Amino acid sequence: AQVSIPGTGLGTLTDARGQFLILNVPAGEVTLQVDLIGYARSSQGLTVSSGGTATTQINLSHTAISLEEIVVTGSAVSVEKRTLGNSVSTVDASTLTDKMPITSVDELIMGRSAGVNLGLSSGGGNFGGQIRIRGTTSASLRGDPIMYVDGVRVDARQDKDSGIGIGGQTISRILDLQPEDIERVEIVKGAAAASLYGTQGSNGVIQIFTKRGRTGKAQWTGEVEQGFERTPTDTFPGALFDRFVGPDGFRAHNPTETVENGYRQRYNLSVSGGSDNTRYYVSSGYKTQEGSIAPNTNWMKQFTARANITSLVTEKVTLTVTSGITFNRLRVPDNDNALHGTYSQFASAVPYTATEDRPFGERFGSFEANQTVENHQRVLRNTTGITIDHKINENLSQRLTAGLDWFTNEFTKYFPFAYQGSGNKLGNKSNSTQTIRDITVDYRLQFDKTLGGQATSTFAVGAQGDFRARNLVFAYGQNFPAPGVRSVSATAITRADETNVEEINAGVFVQETVGLWDKLFVTGGLRVDGNSAFGNNFTTQTYPKVSVAYNISEEDFWPETISTMKVRVAYGESGLAPSQFAADRTYTPTAAQDGVPAVTPGNVGNPALGPERSREVEVGFDAGFLNDRIGLEVTSYFQKTLDAMIRRPFPPSQGFLQAQLTNIGEIANRGVEVSLNGIMVQNESMEWTANAQFSAAHNEVTSLGGVPPFTVSDARIAEGYPVIGLWGYEITGWDPVTRQHSVSDTLLYIGQQEPKWFGSLSSGFRYDRFTVNAMIEFSGGNYRVNFDRYWSIRVRTGDEYLSLLNDERGTATPAADSLRNWAVSLGSGAFADPAGFTSLREVSLSYDLPEAWTAPVGLGSSSIRFAGRNLFLWSEYSGITPETGRRDGTFGDNSSFDTQPIPRVFTLTFRTSW
Repeated sequence: AQVSIPGTGLGTLTDARGQFLILNVPAGEVTLQVDLIGYARSSQGLTVSSGGTATTQINLSHTAISLEEIVVTGSAVSVEKRTLGNSVSTVDASTLTDKMPITSVDELIMGRSAGVNLGLSSGGGNFGGQIRIRGTTSASLRGDPIMYVDGVRVDARQDKDSGIGIGGQTISRILDLQPEDIERVEIVKGAAAASLYGTQGSNGVIQIFTKRGRTGKAQWTGEVEQGFERTPTDTFPGALFDRFVGPDGFRAHNPTETVENGYRQRYNLSVSGGSDNTRYYVSSGYKTQEGSIAPNTNWMKQFTARANITSLVTEKVTLTVTSGITFNRLRVPDNDNALHGTYSQFASAVPYTATEDRPFGERFGSFEANQTVENHQRVLRNTTGITIDHKINENLSQRLTAGLDWFTNEFTKYFPFAYQGSGNKLGNKSNSTQTIRDITVDYRLQFDKTLGGQATSTFAVGAQGDFRARNLVFAYGQNFPAPGVRSVSATAITRADETNVEEINAGVFVQETVGLWDKLFVTGGLRVDGNSAFGNNFTTQTYPKVSVAYNISEEDFWPETISTMKVRVAYGESGLAPSQFAADRTYTPTAAQDGVPAVTPGNVGNPALGPERSREVEVGFDAGFLNDRIGLEVTSYFQKTLDAMIRRPFPPSQGFLQAQLTNIGEIANRGVEVSLNGIMVQNESMEWTANAQFSAAHNEVTSLGGVPPFTVSDARIAEGYPVIGLWGYEITGWDPVTRQHSVSDTLLYIGQQEPKWFGSLSSGFRYDRFTVNAMIEFSGGNYRVNFDRYWSIRVRTGDEYLSLLNDERGTATPAADSLRNWAVSLGSGAFADPAGFTSLREVSLSYDLPEAWTAPVGLGSSSIRFAGRNLFLWSEYSGITPETGRRDGTFGDNSSFDTQPIPRVFTLTFRTSW
């Protein structure tokens, strides 16, 4: 908890036992104020004698709503939630990681905040999830929110630029962050709240705050976790495979025999403590994970360490240094539309072609052969930030944050000599070494002033810069001369590429907040941005914001039945920059006759190209009932993206065949977000809490600037429809003579890929030493292309097609031929199925060990926890699972094609402190 004496600048953090010590307190009557996430603020008077000491005990009680909570994201200064005119979600990470089976940041965020949707990628490979906040705002740019760790911008996007393909999946760098080190997460959801982030904020902002040291003697905490994962086989492909035999009489195997228990383990050790002048938090962790299918090809080994130090340099200057390091080794199989994958080998295998070497009837290579393909990734990453807080005088203070997020990522793909799969018989190797450096500089000056007796002013001005550089060196070689050789230089044919990209986004901002009667708060702000990706004829972009927060429950006329009520409204703008070089006219190098160097036209370029601008109005309220035992937060937002980037046809007579990226489109988003928290029972021996999150959203392309509808991957972009809408043909007739289907001439709208509504239900129940926690997630109103079904029928396999065959040899029947013609005639787009689902996402049972057991061996508070993730899934989706798809960060690509289902995970955790 944070303990402070208002008006003095004195304060501290409690240790894990709740103990605290504040020195140099002036004699006389003082008021202690205690704040802790999830608890109501508590204040208590205390008399301190000159040269003496005072001791007190303060009790805190849980609250379902806390407007006194301090947040920093989306505002120029640290403020209480009661003063904000926009919504900011806070996830209490330190509490969640104690209770739930959370091993990554995406799992930490999943289902915790209304309006934040996490799309899972695949059940294999540790690929990481894809975060979307308030849907899609662009028709051409990626939708990843920006992410900060302790004020330092970090790269947490899908890593799709390595140059090495592993199927339809890519690896997310969000996996490098360690949940056990996180104190809390703040999420800013829309343009109205993200204006001060300028040209980077339209997709929302996620800020992670890591743990800090506590004043007092060293407090150690250790965790040991063991567990396993197992891929569910409820909807596994190939249920009919073992009914068929191949041409030599070999009976096909059932693919479920490939499923194993993938071993998991995790160890974490941390220590925190310090004096009033210097506090520290140091931790280290190690974990390994194995996949459930071919675990020798699918594993991760990760070591992490962190050191955070806060030092009071002088009475007015505080220095904070945070640093985290990650070393990650990862091996993943090709997955999702993968020619050389493991799961994909049997997902659409043809069982009536099975042989002893291809026991499932694999079409490309075999399950065993493809396990010799090696996809290795090694990542060394460090994120370090330095923050200097300077209290110049009673009213004036300044803060400077500077930080570096740096990592090097070596990714290799190796096919051995005499490879037994499809192609590459002499083997080949790709080596991609990528280094990314992201420097953050953030300066803020704050002036606080009381204007008369009933008004306050908080003025802030500052500047922020983000400087990102990416270097990629790629080497490829094919045809090894002999077995055992592994280097690119040993191959007969080689090639190499190099990419260097530098990006700069910088801006200045100003913000003023006026408070009236400590009830009404009006905030106005402005940011002016420049970006290196803007066209030469485009200068800077301005982003305004204004908001009002009215704590109406503090008025005398307000009824006591509603204990807390804050109404709020906010307007703001933020943007998204084009990709680097998108505004530039480029030429592609090539070799002409006899190897003479030459160029061909590349990107058209557009010197007037600027950012997409999102304007948003957000209205809502925060309410507390029954003495804040029930908390309700409701938000409605109305967002419009102006100057959306659309590719407009360019005259081919000028030599450029690509369309020109132009700021001519408009996209509208609107939605509602509801968060409901309740403390149902609370006493010394029992506590029952419940939480519900619900979001509903509507998305529509309102203008393409005169450009006709076009298709990007699975999505068709058309005015009057969602950005990532799915379209397909329908059957119009059947010729019984030719056994051929006829289809419509025009595409018909089927539905949208993103959920129209989604949310979660969670609850925790504690009785004496036992605690049970659970969370259910749900979503609906969306569709997904079931490419698995389409492709299986097209290549004459899959349970639907196999059920129509005549015998175990796979002899075709008229019904089977008709089904295949139906699928081929319609095409994959028509195989879009409703993809709503309900998932039992998390369940845990914890037991707090009695001190009589732990004290004799020198341990303090200890617990043991048994937990499970992804336990059950209910869905009307006809495919393997509606949760997974091509989550590689590319726009509009979300079909399901040979994508491994999400595994069930079971863990046993022992946690102790001393």
